[in-house]
Amino acid sequence: MANFLMYHTSYSTLAQDIKNLIAGYNAKEISEKQLQEVVLGWSDACPNFLFDTEDGKKKEPLAISPGLLRHIGKKRGVVIFKAYEDARTQ
Repeated sequence: MANFLMYHTSYSTLAQDIKNLIAGYNAKEISEKQLQEVVLGWSDACPNFLFDTEDGKKKEPLAISPGLLRHIGKKRGVVIFKAYEDARTQ
């Protein structure tokens, strides 16, 4: 499995890692479990970039950040959000 940064300082660096993660997942180089672990790590390490936040706290209902969606696109956003939800329910 490729290495991914856990702590991002901008939407663009997180977006690039997400694109690489999804590409690896689509190429079957990364398992569903590994995908979920990385997304869960990002949700803890940089929730302000990954999720739509209000004063640094996740808004309810939870949604992918609009700024991040502009970088990664809706389809990748759906995969990331689904992986997050599945990881949280396990």
